[in-house]
Amino acid sequence: SSFIVVCAMAPLWAWLALSPALASSNQQEVCKYPGGRCYQLDMQRCKGSETYTLHGLWPEWSEFCSHEEFDAEKLDSIRPQLEQYWPSCFGWEDEEFWAHEWQRHGTCSGYSQLDYFSKALALRNASLAECGRSDLCRVCFTTEFKPMPCAKTHARRPSRSRKSTHCAQQKRTGRCEPECDANRGSAAQLMKIKGIGKPTAQAIVKSRPFHDEEGVLEALRRVNPQMASNAE
Repeated sequence: SSFIVVCAMAPLWAWLALSPALASSNQQEVCKYPGGRCYQLDMQRCKGSETYTLHGLWPEWSEFCSHEEFDAEKLDSIRPQLEQYWPSCFGWEDEEFWAHEWQRHGTCSGYSQLDYFSKALALRNASLAECGRSDLCRVCFTTEFKPMPCAKTHARRPSRSRKSTHCAQQKRTGRCEPECDANRGSAAQLMKIKGIGKPTAQAIVKSRPFHDEEGVLEALRRVNPQMASNAE
């Protein structure tokens, strides 16, 4: 009888032995940042608009993968579509926004600038049915651009760092510590460099707060090496 019990339980033991591997496999099928071998397509409806426009197409495995500078002329053939479906909702000039998306994300895609922006536009058009009634819409893909689930929560690149949020809270209460003053000083330092406007300077500082001149230059080297060279 003991032999019969052992044989009956064998399938259960086999399932238990495999279940960690199955769980691991399921986890790998979710697109997450950082380190995921997948793409996240983010869309939003800008204030006052009912149209979903692009925020970005993000390879989740890395950022700032090369120093190839953004060249708007390479996008002339699709510029009308970009202006309609990839405008800035954040107070930047459109070309500043596109440059940021290219430098931070597009350089990791392995595509040319035209192909990267064209691919994002095509995915946006194909993915609208996935968007509900929210003002934000997120769709994820494998590296072969097959749909896959997005992680429910992301250790995502925030629009504001914790320190930037802390500084914003201090500003509302009328108190500001020296490190927050340094944050504003970093943006001011960036704006002294020819060709950098206030939105770009603030975006660099918000994404990577630095509190001294060398830190500001290091941020700029990642975004625009030529400007950094001119500033040194």
